[in-house]
Amino acid sequence: WSFILNELDAEPSDKDYITFCFINNDVNGEGRTLTVGCEVNIKAALPAPHEHEWDEGVITVLPTADAEGEKVYTCAVCGETRVEVIPVLNHVPGDINGDGKVNVKDLLRLLKYLAGEDVAVDENALDINYDGKINSKDLTRLMKYLAGADVIIL
Repeated sequence: WSFILNELDAEPSDKDYITFCFINNDVNGEGRTLTVGCEVNIKAALPAPHEHEWDEGVITVLPTADAEGEKVYTCAVCGETRVEVIPVLNHVPGDINGDGKVNVKDLLRLLKYLAGEDVAVDENALDINYDGKINSKDLTRLMKYLAGADVIIL
């Protein structure tokens, strides 16, 4: 038999631990063993309820024509993460004019598109950094890519 002799701080509180004392009476083939002791259980610190504040995300697996990719977002408040699937590519990333190549022609087409001109574009190839928006960040990434910088285009 065993029982809790004295329970301290057992109710939820702002403390990070719960303390209780116990007596344990064991009977085995060699006689009785009486154990008396105290135990401290550490409670996990839980963050206060909040709305997640997700960062811009980090691409951890690049999508290809054969496999989906992954983008991981982290909450700035609690550190929780969520994973977004990046669909299989059905286009050449950055090939905005659809000619099968990524070059200065695509850069000029993107500039015109962002300026509001009515130009033909491959809609799938516009979001070069895969943030869900078509803006100057995509233009900057494409310029860096064409200049030979170590950047990834999606």
